[in-house]
Amino acid sequence: MTELYGVPLTVLPFDGNQEVLTALLGGNTVAGFVNVSQDMLPAIESGDLRVVAVGTGQRLPYLDGPTFTELGFPELTQSTTTFGLLAPAGTPPPVVDRVEQSMRAASADPEVVKVLDERYVPEQFLGSDALADLFVRTEETFRGVVGP
Repeated sequence: MTELYGVPLTVLPFDGNQEVLTALLGGNTVAGFVNVSQDMLPAIESGDLRVVAVGTGQRLPYLDGPTFTELGFPELTQSTTTFGLLAPAGTPPPVVDRVEQSMRAASADPEVVKVLDERYVPEQFLGSDALADLFVRTEETFRGVVGP
């Protein structure tokens, strides 16, 4: 938002949601970009935290908050919680394929979806190439948001 929209932000480096949650609940910062995952939802659902905006193309049915697009920031739509399994560069393609097949099957299994919580299992499974592309697009989207 700093470079793209001229909105002044001070970037505070945190190592994950728990540090952001602590800073927000402790009054040490007034806002934060977070992954809305199982560690953040209790504070949101209890009213301790308020969703200001979500970075998805459409509103999320389980969060009460507008999208960045609705608020006039249409570029900020590459911001969904993305869970991915990463492997070292050079992992043999047959190994990547086998893991991808297993992950695809697990994401379609109703029992797995129930345990993980359907809010965190995307409707569309992304294979390794599509996930890599998503990471690149997300980084490009937010490069101008928080500055260099």
